[in-house]
Formats: sequence, C-alpha cells, structure tokens
Amino acid sequence: MKRNILLITSVVLMASAIAQTGRAEFIAQMTGAGKGKAVWKTRDSATQMQGELQIEGERMAKNIAVKVEIAGYSWNSNTDALGRFRIVQRFNTATRPNIAVGTAAVVKNSAGATLMSGSFAVK
Repeated sequence: MKRNILLITSVVLMASAIAQTGRAEFIAQMTGAGKGKAVWKTRDSATQMQGELQIEGERMAKNIAVKVEIAGYSWNSNTDALGRFRIVQRFNTATRPNIAVGTAAVVKNSAGATLMSGSFAVK
C-alpha cells in the first residue's frame, strides 16, 4: 500500500513539473547592408527561468562598431576583418528581454544609421 502511494505521488509530481515547463524559440532574419539573424530561446520552469540570445551578422563592412537593439536592450560589438560579428547573451532570471513574435531586431553603426533589421517569428 505504501509503495503504491509513493509511486502515485512520484508520478503526480513528475507530471506537474513537466506541465510547468515552458519552451519557446524565435528567430529574426535580418537583411540590409549585410545578412544576419537573431535567435531567442527560453526554457522556463516553476523554479527557474533561462533564456539565450544569439545574434550573428556577416557580409558587413570590415572592422566597424555595431550596436544591436532588441526589445529595449542593446549590445555592442565590432565586425572582424571578414565583416562578421557574433554576440551570445544568457539570462538566468526574470530580468530579460521580452521577445515575442513581431519584436524588432535592429543593427546600427556608430553613427546610428540602420545597417540591418528584421522581426522575430516562430522558428
């Protein structure tokens, strides 16, 4: 009897943990004076929130400063000698960008001119 109760309790706890886990993945294809993409992945549970943002650009001017703006957040980077850049940012708290379908992703140069842009969609 005790074994059955323990087994049932374990199954119920496991099912509730699975039900509270949420995953989302969005991608923004960016075009303009180059080619790029931004990928946003989340994996949330009742006790932990995880998010990862990966931003990549290529076919851009060489060795320039760029600023990426997404959902009120911004990141700075520089293109390399081949005109590429890559940014990876991880979030482990609820303080993170609110990225959903339609959220804009914009890459600007140091003068503030838009080099590339796109919007997030479900991957």
